[in-house]
Amino acid sequence: MVDKDGNPFVVAVYNLDPSLFPEQYRDLAGPIPLMIAEKGEKGWEWTEATLKKLAEKRRIYVGTTATYFSAVDPKVLQIVEKHFNLLVTENDLKWNNIEKERGKINTKRANHFKEETAKIAQENGMQIIGHSLVFWENYPEWLTTGNFSNEELQQILKDHIKLVIEEFPEIQIWDVVNEFHPTSSNEDFLRSKLGNYTELAFQTAREINPQATLILNDNLNETPSRPFFESDLKIINNLKEKGLVDGIGMHMHLDGSKDIDVESLIKGMQAYGVPVYITELDVDMRRVNLNDPQRLEKQAEIYRKVMHACLVSGVCKLFGTWNTGDAYSWLEDPNGGGSALLPGSSKNADPTMFFDDLSPKLAFFAVMAEMVK
Repeated sequence: MVDKDGNPFVVAVYNLDPSLFPEQYRDLAGPIPLMIAEKGEKGWEWTEATLKKLAEKRRIYVGTTATYFSAVDPKVLQIVEKHFNLLVTENDLKWNNIEKERGKINTKRANHFKEETAKIAQENGMQIIGHSLVFWENYPEWLTTGNFSNEELQQILKDHIKLVIEEFPEIQIWDVVNEFHPTSSNEDFLRSKLGNYTELAFQTAREINPQATLILNDNLNETPSRPFFESDLKIINNLKEKGLVDGIGMHMHLDGSKDIDVESLIKGMQAYGVPVYITELDVDMRRVNLNDPQRLEKQAEIYRKVMHACLVSGVCKLFGTWNTGDAYSWLEDPNGGGSALLPGSSKNADPTMFFDDLSPKLAFFAVMAEMVK
């Protein structure tokens, strides 16, 4: 094979027999990458094939969330370091966590980020996406109950973005606004006061760090038929005209009982005219019967199709999953979780590419195989 720069490399694979799969899932059959050889000063040298190494050949990121690694199974961190080249901050940098008091960085959250997430990223050559500067679910109480004027709220928004970006110079990709829904009924306090604040937020972020990659992140926006596609397209076009945006984020929390239209997904990705970052991919299996013998194949096929669209689109920069391991997924969190698909948490969500014991699922191998086709 050759990488994006035309440099040759060799992949040793294991070819699964297509007859092992039901006809509709035979695209999941091999070749499963096992080893990669690259030609160096000492000739061809073999190393284990990983998601990260394959992604680097395709010049994309494969990402996952920066969870509290120190508080979970050490194998989670081992998987993350081995297979991923990008981390998305999960909770540390959300407004109500990082600026609990106006104008003051929460040192506990900041230190956790610096001592764990940033350290892991630096040691493993990973990028970081800062998630998220502005998110309607995470406004601090002092903001929403402060009886501020609209002019004061605009200044508070700008001050917050400046405070956080300057505190974390190691972050060079920012989720500036997450889930801005002008047509939705969500309780966005700032939108109710300021209207469309996206331009103000992006302008501020651009001024604070002109070199950073700035993305608008959203859910239900990946294909033209999704509820927030058109509104996000308008926001992106406005920001793009002013040179304020560098990418669109697509959550992609998908329902495992429904197939996806690959051509529509590719069309959606290409329509925005900016690079695409899949930031929060998982495949919720609660609507697929536990006794369905093809349960894993259905999930794997969805993951494979998303990776296929990412590679074929020509605009996708990140194939990012939300959480590593089913037991650590937000959809299985007994203290919360749930989604618009189904409220609450459930041990049957099984949404990630790794089982509870952190062994890889068929979905993991399907994604690997898609990267060498």
